[in-house]
This record gives sequence, C-alpha cells and structure tokens, in this order.
Amino acid sequence: MKRIKKVCMFLAFLLTFADLQPPAAFAKTPDEEYIINTVHTYGETASISISKSGDANIKASLKTGFGASTELTVCLQCKNTSTGKWITVNTWKKSFKSATVIFDTMYNLRQKGTYRVKVTATVEKNVKTETVHTMSDSKKY
Repeated sequence: MKRIKKVCMFLAFLLTFADLQPPAAFAKTPDEEYIINTVHTYGETASISISKSGDANIKASLKTGFGASTELTVCLQCKNTSTGKWITVNTWKKSFKSATVIFDTMYNLRQKGTYRVKVTATVEKNVKTETVHTMSDSKKY
C-alpha cells in the first residue's frame, strides 16, 4: 500500500511540472480552435508521375486539422532542373472551402529533364493565416 501511495505521489509531482501545452504542430486561433501549422501533420502529399510521352500528372492532397479551415489555397509549381538549377515551368493556384483537398492537374512537359512539384498551402481562419510548403520526389523524363 505504501508503494502505491509513493507512486501516486511521484506521478502527481511529475504532472505538476509537466508542460500540458498542445503539440507544436497546432496553433490556436483567438477563438481557441486549432488550425494547421504544418501540413505534414495531417497526411499531406505532393506527387508527380510522368508518362513516356511527357504527360505529367501533378497532384497534391491536403488535410487541415480538425476541419477548422474556412479557406485553403493551394499553389502547385512544376519545376525542372535540366540546367542544374530548379526552374518553375508552370504554376496552378486554386482556393477551396474545405478541410480536405485533392488538387490534381495534367501538364505536357516540353523538354527532357528531372521534375518535381512544390506545394504551397495557405489556410485562413478568423483573420489568422498559416502557410506551409512541401516538395514531391524528383522524377526523370
């Protein structure tokens, strides 16, 4: 019985000094609702697949935290590094009124090289704005 009491007192002591703040992946808005701070936390993906004829399927999947998004704006950039530097060859931008988004498009590549997709996502909720970026794996054409 003494042992249980000691363990309980030790746990109570630890809880007294524990940091009970939400994880850094969340940010609270003024009305105490969570929105995303990093898209990676919610299963974000960016991808590019390229056919032999040069048709690129470019896709981003995003999910905000707890469905708190009032507007999610997604920007896709197709980048090429045939010269050794990453250069944007095309950009698409679209806004959504949803907490979960799949944004995909097709693009016919004009030259050989290595390509990747950069995704920029901006969430707005109650005048608070958060922006995150991610990159797909590189693919050769």
